[in-house]
Amino acid sequence: MVDAESFDCIGEMPPAFLQDAEAVLGGHVKREIIASMIELATGTHQSLGKAADELKSMRALLAIIARRHGLALMACGTHPFSDWRSQVLTQKARYAVVADSLGTLSKRVHVCGLHVHVALPDPRQRVEIMNRAQGFLPVFLALSTSSPFWGGAATGLKSYRSAAYDETPRTGLPVRFADADEFNRFVGKMSAAGFIEDGSFLWWAIRPSQRYPTLELRIMDSCTDWRDTIAIAALYRCLVHALVADPALGAAWEDHHYLINNENRWQAIRYGLGGQMLDPAEGSKQAMADRVLALVDLLQPSAAALGCMAELDSVTDILGRGTSAELQSEAFRVALASGADNDQAVRCVAADIAHRTLAA
Repeated sequence: MVDAESFDCIGEMPPAFLQDAEAVLGGHVKREIIASMIELATGTHQSLGKAADELKSMRALLAIIARRHGLALMACGTHPFSDWRSQVLTQKARYAVVADSLGTLSKRVHVCGLHVHVALPDPRQRVEIMNRAQGFLPVFLALSTSSPFWGGAATGLKSYRSAAYDETPRTGLPVRFADADEFNRFVGKMSAAGFIEDGSFLWWAIRPSQRYPTLELRIMDSCTDWRDTIAIAALYRCLVHALVADPALGAAWEDHHYLINNENRWQAIRYGLGGQMLDPAEGSKQAMADRVLALVDLLQPSAAALGCMAELDSVTDILGRGTSAELQSEAFRVALASGADNDQAVRCVAADIAHRTLAA
């Protein structure tokens, strides 16, 4: 949430704005650990079309309420110029525990992500699918990148959010667990030691949800364009379906595959869709954009079974229009070319993000 004129992050969340937002959106709008951040959560859907309608409606309604209070929305992984040191922590018991655990890092996580839940009622299956999904996850990050700036500077990364988030514990890719029993033993040991309260303090790129019967994908930056959000949700839903249908998919494993998957994740962080993907089993290299196309093609049968062919195919539209990170960098270049200095240019980027958050 930003000031509608300066596009700088607000400090304290205005109580009157929150009251109005909650009156209209109810439990779908939630506070986050940083007071300037807010979370929009859709309901549970079997139709991605209905999920899209709800997401668009929620953004539009929240924007109307925000304008009444002199505020605006920006959906992105990092704010282009706000100083993380000036952020205010939300007063909430859970966040107090997190802040005590992380120290100064609790303000460094001034970053926003996209989380997608797909139902897997069998908890044992959630761990198995989490294991086999990991080689595909850098694609999802590459498609969602929206954080090329940090503290008013161009970072050279497409997802600085990921790099900043990696400073905190229990992030990135999880290890591969032998089975659900091993996963439960791990969570039990960590909880018994007092290092975490429960599984919700595992902030990995993918995890079995503590609260819902789902496997939660968390690797993505927050998408500026709602169409990117729905496309990525379709891609993940279809991937989970395919992994359930074909036990051989993603099953090949040697311990060094974990390191290769992390290298592929770095490619997505640094270069986004311009990066490369190394196949951990075969050792072959493929352009990230080509890997996207190959994955969409692979998942066509699942999209047909789930009734979301159009949403899956819309993943390729992101290749055409570019991710938010690419569009932000272009807005920055245009502003500089027009005579703006760095500070003016990053404010132009912020204004562009606010516009694109609602434009589509």
